[in-house]
Amino acid sequence: IWNKIKRNDGKRRLLIVDEAWQLMRNEQSATYLIGVAKIARKFNAGLSIISQNVEDFLKNNGEGIITNAEMKVLLRQSNADINKLAQLFGMSASEQGFVRSAGKGEALLFLGGNRTAVQVIADELEFLLCDTSPENRDIIEQMLGRY
Repeated sequence: IWNKIKRNDGKRRLLIVDEAWQLMRNEQSATYLIGVAKIARKFNAGLSIISQNVEDFLKNNGEGIITNAEMKVLLRQSNADINKLAQLFGMSASEQGFVRSAGKGEALLFLGGNRTAVQVIADELEFLLCDTSPENRDIIEQMLGRY
């Protein structure tokens, strides 16, 4: 994948790494991911790294991934993670409270030097495309057939 991105053929690409904790728990793969995060823009590429626990990035020097990211989206977090995030991002008490009690589809969005609370309202297809429950796979296939 990275070799394709490095070709830099003028196409914009987005590399999405879900369940990044699996890479971050190993020092060698964490170092590789940190390197990709630092140079992806040079190759006309974006990088989206997804994990459920900020602690995954605070080990193996992964803090650089967080601090170099132009956009960060924080969904509901545990108290322990909120304390770490508050220190890392200088979050206000109200921001901490929001992230502590965020509902489904609610997040704190950091973009550049700005931050705001957002609510994502997905239509049926968008919801199903992001849903991971096996019982919705048939519905997804039917809906994709309509598009």
